[in-house]
Amino acid sequence: MTYVLEHGFFKHEVQSFQSRGGWMRSQTTIEKEALIAWASSPKALIDVLQDTLDDTYDVHFLTPKQRRQEVLSPIVEELKTLEYLQDAKFAALCQCLEQARIEGRKVIIFSERLATCVYLEEALQATLPKLLVANAVQASDDKYELKDAELVNELILDFAPEANQDRIGDKIRTKQYDVFVTTDAYGVGVNLQDASVVISYDIAWTPDTIIQRAGRILRLWKEPRKVQLYIFVGAYQEHKEGRSKAIDVEKRMHRLTERSKKAEKFTEMPMIPETDSAEFASLASLSSVEFEEIGVLDVSDIEEFSGVSPFLRHITERNKNLEYADAIPDDITSAFAYRGKAHQLYLLLRYKDAYFWMLYDISRQQLHSIKEDALLDMIQCIQETPIADVNPDEIEQYAQDARQLWYKQNKIDDLETIERICALYLKPHSSDSGDFSDVLHTP
Repeated sequence: MTYVLEHGFFKHEVQSFQSRGGWMRSQTTIEKEALIAWASSPKALIDVLQDTLDDTYDVHFLTPKQRRQEVLSPIVEELKTLEYLQDAKFAALCQCLEQARIEGRKVIIFSERLATCVYLEEALQATLPKLLVANAVQASDDKYELKDAELVNELILDFAPEANQDRIGDKIRTKQYDVFVTTDAYGVGVNLQDASVVISYDIAWTPDTIIQRAGRILRLWKEPRKVQLYIFVGAYQEHKEGRSKAIDVEKRMHRLTERSKKAEKFTEMPMIPETDSAEFASLASLSSVEFEEIGVLDVSDIEEFSGVSPFLRHITERNKNLEYADAIPDDITSAFAYRGKAHQLYLLLRYKDAYFWMLYDISRQQLHSIKEDALLDMIQCIQETPIADVNPDEIEQYAQDARQLWYKQNKIDDLETIERICALYLKPHSSDSGDFSDVLHTP
């Protein structure tokens, strides 16, 4: 299935962002989407291929539609006939889940693709019907979206009633799920330690994502127990043909591994060990774990194990990409999808050698405050992720509106001394017209 990725059938041109009066053009956005989907699941890949065939993406493909249909249509049809257990990745997952079921363990499965979450629920219902599966994602009108927060909260309480006993009280939960399938939207700040197995079904983008996923179960528990953390990676080294045609996916894995080694300086736990597995009898053997008398403390007040603080994570990413960031010219305009519900615009200005940022609520036409860490979490992205489909002229107008409002609130008159560094449109992922709404888009 991989040979299509090297022939450029996803190559396209699309106006992406303005720079010094001209328009930069992207030719790889959808190709990267195909690579990410290919490494995730057949359903995720089918969606990208089908959208490429149907011209759902608002781009101009360099390969004519007839040629795309000749090459991609047979692959789509073959993928649709693929039996679940013919998917080697899913078959490996079933082995892990069978073992967990025998041992009476609950399992959390993380995927970065919404389509893959739906695929896993469907596949598990057909292949392992005895397992009760909770899924934070649903299919709706041929698209995929996170379920309503209240509904997901109910699933979490049913999946992890002991960890959430303080929220449940004396109420009896009638369902007892064995598996919880989710994206990283629920990878932080959620009590799921009734499970003792975490599976990263998709390759994470950063080491802290792996740590945060593990943090769902590496928390205080009523008794000593063994926890298991799995990371699914492709065996590209063993398949020369597949490796040569999925080189970008393998590069991504290598980058993650290298970054993980740096993160180990903080966690002292190899998230991606050199061997196939690594065992720790106790976290107490790590030098970073210190015991200190802190008095009486409620369990709910104890910060979860995360390994790397949000501030440190952002500083590390900034330093790692400093050279690339310095090469980006000032006064750029871009857009990406995020997990909020409001259409917003982030604007960065330079005034009297100091930087000022603002967040503009487009529908309310007002600026609002937000903590810096929360802002960084909101706009964080990577070089490879796509740009959201937003009219650049609209972004420009909203940037001007936000800028004028900021001038007025701060009573600034010498407008000529102010430089615009960046205007970033934040588009709610649920309103994205493409199938890649679950991926953060980057300028």
